[in-house]
Amino acid sequence: MVRKAELVQLKGMFFEEMGEHDESLNLYNQANKIFKKLKLLKQIAISNQKIPHIIRLKGDRDKSMEILKETLPISEKSQSRKAISSVIGSIGVILWLMGQHKESLKYTEKSLEIVKEMGNKRSYARVLNNIGSVHYMLGELNLSQDYY
Repeated sequence: MVRKAELVQLKGMFFEEMGEHDESLNLYNQANKIFKKLKLLKQIAISNQKIPHIIRLKGDRDKSMEILKETLPISEKSQSRKAISSVIGSIGVILWLMGQHKESLKYTEKSLEIVKEMGNKRSYARVLNNIGSVHYMLGELNLSQDYY
């Protein structure tokens, strides 16, 4: 059952890359239902990050934020540092897109702490870039430069 859900999720990723957002959302939801049925917290947390990403791409930031905030406690319960940092970082991005830059910075800096602890250089670089973008939007150009 787990393998089936993972394959459905991979198929969703394929459709996402192809720009087929409705189909990818459908597949992510199917995978998520299986993960929930099996009570696999880490997989639920991961699939719950993909769903709001697609919803955001479709233009519904509020719904995306709602799902991410529901997902944060699941991620924390899963104890997956990667899932936790990803959800927190995604909340930061949505807040940035909604113009709530100071609040975005709080979440993004928290995500940075976690990815630094994990030693994930790729994620660390991405989060640094996000922090630079937030400072730029706040008009803090000197600080912004420090993160790019």
